Amino acid sequence: FQAVDKPLLNSMGWVWPFGFASGALGSAYNFNGVPVVVYGTLRGWNPDRFRGTLQAHFLISGILVVTGHALGGLWTADSLILYAYSIPAILLATGLGIFMNKRIPAKKFESYLFFIIIALGVLLLIPHD
Repeated sequence: FQAVDKPLLNSMGWVWPFGFASGALGSAYNFNGVPVVVYGTLRGWNPDRFRGTLQAHFLISGILVVTGHALGGLWTADSLILYAYSIPAILLATGLGIFMNKRIPAKKFESYLFFIIIALGVLLLIPHD
């Protein structure tokens, strides 16, 4: 992969199709971040802007998803217990992200990002029972 020197999407009109794709993928597969990442890459965002935008995006969408699940009656005692079990992994991943934040060169950031997107796409193709 090669870093983009200048933005490929100069028009703000692209916000709507990428936003729609994010909403559709989020509703169907809880996979709403990929269109945002692709959009940011094609706009030529730097890593700091990526982090800030993704943090805001996932905070807002996460609150909406959790609220929707609660209103739909999907929160049970079992789901809360499973969430409690996941807290150590969440804290570990947060710590790892903070540790790696300044250690990834900006020029490599885009390559790593695309690799992760491809890996997650492959995981979606694997059937789960």
